[in-house]
Amino acid sequence: MVNSVAWTLEEAKYLKAIFRWQESATPVDDEKRRRQAEDAARRRKQEQQQKPVGEFRVLVIGGRGTGKTALLTRVRTSLSSLSP
Repeated sequence: MVNSVAWTLEEAKYLKAIFRWQESATPVDDEKRRRQAEDAARRRKQEQQQKPVGEFRVLVIGGRGTGKTALLTRVRTSLSSLSP
């Protein structure tokens, strides 16, 4: 039994483009694309690890002997213990 399919002009162009693309793709090209994708993922991961989350400036106002420095020292110490 033989089936025939009638393709529209747009479908025929699409299929020709796919077949042309598959013929031009070689295992070397696929390996190269895979390596490029891995390198890009590695670079993104390194950039995420190296970038600081943000920079903050804090103004602490208070009278003499109210513990401004003690508060900032405590915050800094607790934040530094969280860092890897």
